[in-house]
Order: sequence, then structure tokens, then C-alpha cells
Amino acid sequence: MRLAKQLGNKLTGIIYVLDEPTIGLSEREIEKAIKAIRNLQALGNTIVVVEHNDTFIKASDWVIEIGPGAGDFGGHVLFSGSYDDFIVSDSITAQYITGKKHIICDFEHKPNKHKSITIKKAHKYNLNNIDVTLRL
Repeated sequence: MRLAKQLGNKLTGIIYVLDEPTIGLSEREIEKAIKAIRNLQALGNTIVVVEHNDTFIKASDWVIEIGPGAGDFGGHVLFSGSYDDFIVSDSITAQYITGKKHIICDFEHKPNKHKSITIKKAHKYNLNNIDVTLRL
């Protein structure tokens, strides 16, 4: 929503910093977000994105991997370059994207048995005591 608002402003010369803009988005929505960000870029803006989604990374003009870990364990540039160079590098993220490394889940996951969740009488901001059922 905020990104759409920025597109409508037609501002130029702005540096946008986006933190994980694809969280919770479907593949179709991710493609729309990429297109929206490209439109901001076409207006003459600079876009810096912190992202782990491989589709988004592939659409990037430049990839920078910072690590090796988070917080006090990170902060070093491990890779900086094009996606084509990134994907053949020994970068830890590139190894996961290419399938050389895998995330191992050592627990059993049992999906929620509920098919939906219902919210009743929602009444905050512009909601006026509405009921809604969301499929899970």
C-alpha cells in the first residue's frame, strides 16, 4: 500500500530502503512488487532492498551479501556484483538458491486442522462491526 502511494507521488531523486517487502506475498504479488519498484526506479530513484526471496534477488540490478551472520556476527561484505556472478559464487545465500545447500527441518510439522478463522464484530479505524472468515 505504501509503495503504491509512493508511485502515485511521482517523486524523483529519492533513495528508498525496503526491508523484506515480499514477506507474505504470493509469487504473483511478488512480480507486481518488482514491477512497482522498477517503476520507482524509472522515475530516477534509487532502491535498496533487504531481501531473501530468490525471485526478487534474481530481478535485482546488483546483489550485495552481508554477513557472515546477523548482528555482531555480520557486517562484512561477502559478495557484491551482478546476479549472474552471484549465482556462481561460493556465497552461502547463492548455495541455498542453487540447491547446493538445503535447509533441514528436524521436526515434524502438522498443519493446522482448522480450515478457516473467523473474526467477528471488528470495529477499529474504518471497520464498522464487520464479520469476516479467512481461509487458512
